Amino acid sequence: MRVWLRRILVVTSFFILLLTCVNLVTFVDQKDDQNAFAQDLLTHAELVTVQLTDALQAISEQGISKCNQASIDELRTQTNSFENVYDLGLVVDGEVTCTANWGVLLNPVILPKAQYISPTGFEIYSHLGSILPLKDRFDVTKLENVIALTVQNPFKQFSDRNPKFSFDIRTKAQNHVFMHYRPQSPQPMFRLPWSSKTTLCSDKFTYCVNIYNKRVGLAFYETSTILHILGLCFLASLLLKYSLRSFLDKRQSMEFRFRRAISQRKLYMEYQPILEASTGKLVGVESLIRWRDDRYGFVSPELFLNIAEELKLYPKVAHFTIETSISEMASLLSKNPHFSLALNVNTYEINDEYFLQELYALACEYQVRPAQIKIEITERIAVPLDELSQFSQRAKAFGFHIALDDFGTGVSNLVWLTEIDFDVIKIDRVFTQALSNDFKKNMVFAILDLLSGLEKQIIFEGVETEQELNMIIQSCPYAHVQGWYFYKSLTKRDLYLMCSTNVNEQSDCGLSMS
Repeated sequence: MRVWLRRILVVTSFFILLLTCVNLVTFVDQKDDQNAFAQDLLTHAELVTVQLTDALQAISEQGISKCNQASIDELRTQTNSFENVYDLGLVVDGEVTCTANWGVLLNPVILPKAQYISPTGFEIYSHLGSILPLKDRFDVTKLENVIALTVQNPFKQFSDRNPKFSFDIRTKAQNHVFMHYRPQSPQPMFRLPWSSKTTLCSDKFTYCVNIYNKRVGLAFYETSTILHILGLCFLASLLLKYSLRSFLDKRQSMEFRFRRAISQRKLYMEYQPILEASTGKLVGVESLIRWRDDRYGFVSPELFLNIAEELKLYPKVAHFTIETSISEMASLLSKNPHFSLALNVNTYEINDEYFLQELYALACEYQVRPAQIKIEITERIAVPLDELSQFSQRAKAFGFHIALDDFGTGVSNLVWLTEIDFDVIKIDRVFTQALSNDFKKNMVFAILDLLSGLEKQIIFEGVETEQELNMIIQSCPYAHVQGWYFYKSLTKRDLYLMCSTNVNEQSDCGLSMS
């Protein structure tokens, strides 16, 4: 039940977030439209004003004061010159006596008191009725004894352009409204508790245009559009929830965490001590790469090295291994020329033409003798025998030693012994454990008789009991051993601590008392 509640909460959160984002985006888009709308409205208002003032001044400057045919003809000429001027007329003794369109009025109309007088002397009358023998109302502007009637609905194109915007034109002092428009649209599906206003003022005249949007965001649209957007937001919320779940799952995947472990250098090295079987003297270590993850705990090297190959990250792991191993063991290697470091290699290192050069450069950098580094090759490497032989020869040319790892686990090992000049042969733990079995140990002794004639250093892996150690000492007294009977793999700190603790014993690693 809690899982479902959590999922519903996540989807709801995404839904609210998406709605908020959509509202913000639509608000910004609407604000841009609103600003452009205001600029266009102001430009058109200034055009209407210019035409009215030009027409009035043209008649006024001629000093026409009486209604006769000549004056009416002049009124008609000026009226036809301006598209936003509906009619021009003359005022005599406070009465409109004639106009361009109606000629001499039979019943002159008395002008009421002006609603607004501009600083330049223009008298303004808004929505004035009965000024002509019509029922229509007109906006009238008067200069001295001349009046100009603005065409009806000079701003209709703007109410048609965006019928959901309200707008008006009023004086900068807010004491007179020249015109206003309020949309008669149906009630929206919902309305947000705020609105948007844009104001632009004219640099030429004493008025400003104001644009109002009281249906900001999604409320601006029709119900059907809103429902479509809500549906899309819900589907997007489900998709985001799924994507988040996939992302979190991926972040918890071993592949993702391993990639991050490499970038954050969370891999580390441990070292398996190698000892003389007869004396217990520590003569070297085998470096082993490790990874301990907060989620998966200790991860098997075989597992994460396969992951590294699949993700094509193995080169980084390989370079990290040799650099870390040599740098951490440099102190032990430089102080004891007989102490050795064994490094495991894979197909990548064999095929990389620069690997041995890099390894040699690191040995020189940390003042380690190349002969102290043993390169361990296992039969699991998928490289042809002739290429392995060439790699071995090149490694020996740099001064490194070559070890055959896990001897006895494959059918090719005997062939390898004839083709590759190994310095060390490591007996697999399967044969080491066979020493405790009366039947199997005879087979091991036969193999040891075969190897003894090669005069190679023998190392027994996986020694876990005293009986196994005694059998090794009895059958091969000069052999080296490694296994949990002596030590598990140790971190650098634990290895150095062991060497310091046993500084007066045979396992002193070459460290001095200082």
